[in-house]
Amino acid sequence: TTTSSSTDTDSYVRLRIYTLSSAREEQRRNIIRNTWGKYPGNWTLTFILALPINEAVDREIEEYNDIIVGDFVDTYRNITSKSVLILKMFDTADYHFKTDSDTYVNIPNLFNIINNQLDFMSHTIGNQIYAGVLSFNAPVFREGKLGLSKTFFPNDTFTRFALGEGYLLSNQLVKCMSKQLDAGVAPNPLKFPLEDVYIGLLSQYCSPTCVQLGTNIMIPWYVWGNICIVDCVYVLLCVLWIVCITILFYLLSNLTIYLPLSHTIYICHDIGC
Repeated sequence: TTTSSSTDTDSYVRLRIYTLSSAREEQRRNIIRNTWGKYPGNWTLTFILALPINEAVDREIEEYNDIIVGDFVDTYRNITSKSVLILKMFDTADYHFKTDSDTYVNIPNLFNIINNQLDFMSHTIGNQIYAGVLSFNAPVFREGKLGLSKTFFPNDTFTRFALGEGYLLSNQLVKCMSKQLDAGVAPNPLKFPLEDVYIGLLSQYCSPTCVQLGTNIMIPWYVWGNICIVDCVYVLLCVLWIVCITILFYLLSNLTIYLPLSHTIYICHDIGC
């Protein structure tokens, strides 16, 4: 798979983060650029898209220089091809982190793990590190858009893979996986719709050191993402609460208590009415 690249990958950095996106997600990309994407440090942010792109994407490329466009059509079953592009970026960073446009990445926490844990492991256990929220022995779906036929993938479970919202690959592992991909040892990525599973399968040929990351690294989009919607919903709930309280006080202040006739006569008798 060839790519047209508008992002600078010549300079070596500590960490490269690749965010899978699509042409229509300009708003999400801008939110990322203006939130966690602008955290200072020795790292870069790159968005990975596929064809077709529009004039808005062309303007983004010219303005931000942070987009790579894969030379393939952007469909759900081609999402694995986007992640495979990361394997072409070896020797440009110490670590490579893949995430999605619907995920918030906690950059300080990620660097803390790299500096205080993974660096030590790479010098003691091995420098091929595969880190993420690991899943083991997940069942293979045979039907639907995520389905894999028994002929194409005979196993009934996926041995081990890191969930797609965010996983970290050391540079040495990326280099090894790229060689394995070129050697054709893994299934064709164009026919494999589960990108996180595919990266996990490919990594097994390199026997990496697997590290379980906590969920304090990645926050899903529905928690943080569309800030406007979150704020609007919050304001709406507050207004609704105020209206309910106002109606309740109005009803209480104008409440007429109706008693049975016998009780009314008894009360009147006691007070002399």
